[in-house]
Amino acid sequence: MIHNVGTLMTFGLGTLYCWVQSYITLRVDLNNEGRKAGIIRFLLSGSITVCLIVHFSLMGQQLHMQAAQCQWALVMFFITFFGTFAIEFRHNRFDIVCTDNSGRTASRSKALSEASRYQPDQCRDVTLSDV
Repeated sequence: MIHNVGTLMTFGLGTLYCWVQSYITLRVDLNNEGRKAGIIRFLLSGSITVCLIVHFSLMGQQLHMQAAQCQWALVMFFITFFGTFAIEFRHNRFDIVCTDNSGRTASRSKALSEASRYQPDQCRDVTLSDV
């Protein structure tokens, strides 16, 4: 019972998120790629919705093995949906700026050569800049 409540909350709200994100993708149309990504996301959102409905229908009929298979298909559709965000993220560049203990920015080559000597938490500032 607890598993089914958690499934409904996770996948029910996740399905709602997918539909809203698909709509936003079509409306924003980032770099004229929103239409392509939006159509793919709408198809995936429809597949997720169908899997969710079939899953709970099978659970109601006490067909637990088939419901579990449908649930795994649902998870794969979610992962594929999240994979479509690579379309937008490929336009971004991520930089890591390492500083020494005094707060001064170290040169990139010096920071890379000395990075192995320090703990990973020495890299403090992470910046995101659009290309």
